[in-house]
Amino acid sequence: MASLAFAFVPERLISMNPEVKSMFGAHMVYLQDKMVFFLCDILKKPQHKGVWVCVSPENFDAALKLFSASVRESNKNSKGRKWIFIAAAADDFEEQVNFACDLVLRKNTLIGRTPV
Repeated sequence: MASLAFAFVPERLISMNPEVKSMFGAHMVYLQDKMVFFLCDILKKPQHKGVWVCVSPENFDAALKLFSASVRESNKNSKGRKWIFIAAAADDFEEQVNFACDLVLRKNTLIGRTPV
């Protein structure tokens, strides 16, 4: 099992009882039935190193506007689902990830997606 990258993320959410599952050599953070963050530090894919914020397609544009310009990069997977990517190399990485955690702690409905 891969070691937990960016362990401060589930630690920040401890009051919400997050569940962390290993997935694709990285880790998905769940709150109840929703995926909220994908924590990725895969040596073979350094361009993916960072925290991926799970959002539903209908909330993507509104959620993306909440973050700084450094996290404007997003990715669409093969099923057309978009993710907000906070690159570990960004100067404001921890600030932006902590902001995303704060949104989750405040139960902002823009963050999180039920897996299909």
